Amino acid sequence: MPPSIHRVISISVAAAIVWAAGHATGAEPDKESKVRYRVDITGLDKDGDLKKQIEGVSKLVEEKGDPPHSFFVLEDRIKEDRDRIRKFLRSEGYYAGQVTVEIKETAKPVTVTLNIQPGPAYRLTAYKIDWRRPGAPEVPLSKLGLKPDQRARGEAVVDAQSALLLYLADRSYPFAKVTNRRVVVDHAARTMRVEVAVDRGREIRYGEVRIKGAPGVDHDLVRRRVAWQQGAAYRTGPLRETREALFALGVFSSVRIKPDSTRIGPDGRTPMLIELDERKRRSIAIAAYYDTSLGPGGEVEWLHRNLFGGAERLSLRIGGTRSEYGGKLNFQKPDIFGGPQLLLGEARYNELETPAYDGREAVAGVAISRTFAKRLTVKAGPVVDWSSFEIGSQRRDFTLFGAIASVDYNTADNKLDPLKGYQVIGEVSPYVGSGLTFARAKLRLNGYWTPFADKRFTLAGWSRLSAVFGENRGDLPPNKLLYVGGGNSVRGFGYQRVGPLNSANNPIGGKSAIELGLEARFRITKTWGGVVFLEGGNVFRDLSPDFDDPFRWGAGVGVRYKSPIGLLRLDLATPLNPRTGDSAIQLYISIGQAF
Repeated sequence: MPPSIHRVISISVAAAIVWAAGHATGAEPDKESKVRYRVDITGLDKDGDLKKQIEGVSKLVEEKGDPPHSFFVLEDRIKEDRDRIRKFLRSEGYYAGQVTVEIKETAKPVTVTLNIQPGPAYRLTAYKIDWRRPGAPEVPLSKLGLKPDQRARGEAVVDAQSALLLYLADRSYPFAKVTNRRVVVDHAARTMRVEVAVDRGREIRYGEVRIKGAPGVDHDLVRRRVAWQQGAAYRTGPLRETREALFALGVFSSVRIKPDSTRIGPDGRTPMLIELDERKRRSIAIAAYYDTSLGPGGEVEWLHRNLFGGAERLSLRIGGTRSEYGGKLNFQKPDIFGGPQLLLGEARYNELETPAYDGREAVAGVAISRTFAKRLTVKAGPVVDWSSFEIGSQRRDFTLFGAIASVDYNTADNKLDPLKGYQVIGEVSPYVGSGLTFARAKLRLNGYWTPFADKRFTLAGWSRLSAVFGENRGDLPPNKLLYVGGGNSVRGFGYQRVGPLNSANNPIGGKSAIELGLEARFRITKTWGGVVFLEGGNVFRDLSPDFDDPFRWGAGVGVRYKSPIGLLRLDLATPLNPRTGDSAIQLYISIGQAF
């Protein structure tokens, strides 16, 4: 065997022995042998926003906490990053941008300097639409999100194409499509122009409605929520309104609405397809919460979403806190009397052991609710109210017949976590029975303002005025008097602890009350946020407020977390002007914003 072959075999065997020994001992690569480095980005000192964007796309910056095992790997990482940054610069309109790299291998850690010269930003000088069919509508650049002579960003060009198709769909051309797009960059003039060829398709009108899926739901219920008229010109707005109205029923997991492109009539009428998937009809939910003054609380709810096939909802809730616990049965039926009215029914029974009174109550009522123009909801109906309380050394029973009427005007952009808008709620409840005639009235205002475009800060405020008209305070059922304080009122004070107290330091309630609050909400990440709040109020013995009795003020901070089950709330509050018996700290744990 030739000597050269002997040497090759010897080297191979030695390498195999070393490799096997390393694996047999479980040896790991020496962490100290990794090439640790830092990244400096220069050339963008006058454009801090662009520098932050490049830091966001740079893999060198992202992966510097995981250093490579050799300079060869680092060089590959640098080359890949240089190409990525150049591509990013072009997408932002810097087509002449240059990226150079300097590596100081002797530095500890190794210093990688990215010198970025973006050059002048190219401008978008033209966006031309080449129509494949005559009679197309005019499309202003502003409708495409473009401005004359704006920076030639690639993302803006892509978004403009999507906006163009949406614009055409909203003008009776839902089958329009872009058949070609040509982007011309002039490096001498530092400009870009875009040419798109568009086939707008047929102009269509709404045809017959065809419903597919969800056989367990009355399809007439679906048809009554269709927001367009047959024969009218196609628009996207009515489709959106119909989809929202169907989801509001709570029985569908998905709603898809589209025109049938295969069956366009000679007059442009096209069948509208509504494809539905029904949610599971029954569910069980468990909720838990905590309040310093009330202690732990929780509820178990059983829900049926489609009791008789007409989206009727029946729910049973059992639970409460140590101060109020019992059960509640709720029923809802949409489209009562063949119109857009909602029938509401409720029956509840509670054992009451509050700081102000001990007793029990049973309430049953029905109401008709109707919403006008998506913002105004009016509700009214009769109610029967029975209660029994230990008052002094005697037990008093009350049987009341009454009605509840309310008006709710809501412009808030979101029911669960609003950023802007306001809500006004007014409610009047007259009662008669057990020798009494009186009425309760409440007026509440919520407001939300988000001043900055990044939506990270919201200022929210609320106020509530309440009054009880008729009868003396001492003759009224204790649960019909007014009380203030607690997690849904003035935080910082215990439940019912704001207002007049008796000799035993227990609340006695009143006939008028004023409450208000201000909350600053901060969004730190997509899932975490915080709040700072100040709230105050008072309860007055008589209908006319006695402002010599000072307001009670509470302040605090809180944390918000967007979990898969909803917004979780944790608040810590303290009374600013406490009285004897008021706790220094109140803790509230619940679901949803405070208001």
